[in-house]
Amino acid sequence: MEMLNLVHESKTRNKDSILKIIQEYLPLIKKYKRKLHYEDGENDLIEKLIHILYDLPELKEEDISKYIATSIKHQYIYLSKKYYATKNKEFLTNEFNHYCTIEDPLLLKLAIEQLTEKQKKIILYKYVYGYKIKEISHMMKLSRQSVYKHQKQAYETLKKWILN
Repeated sequence: MEMLNLVHESKTRNKDSILKIIQEYLPLIKKYKRKLHYEDGENDLIEKLIHILYDLPELKEEDISKYIATSIKHQYIYLSKKYYATKNKEFLTNEFNHYCTIEDPLLLKLAIEQLTEKQKKIILYKYVYGYKIKEISHMMKLSRQSVYKHQKQAYETLKKWILN
């Protein structure tokens, strides 16, 4: 009953209730913050928790904790994808920076169109979603060696295409 009362009080912007709920979920937030690998991850997750509290639908006592934990997890997934997409775009830009400027997204799009479907998928999984070779091989039902080979061929194709 205590969590239900805290949630109702937090909807009225009661700072003490919000802080108590943040303290309750801080271990989960710290767990996801470590996985995010960037400094403001904890602040972003806490900010999302506060928004969750303000917009929380009417739930039973036993469902509130599960709803909040799941919402924090979904925010972690969203931030993780956003972080990896930015990080991998920077990687691709830095890798090809001495060949051309990838500030033109059309150039990168044209280069990626030169790849086979498998190569496109592997590049997408690896550099946009941040999956490891082992995970990609499992998802695509290929050997790790095959995934690595396709990744290497894709990288070489992109490099050759951008050089010309």
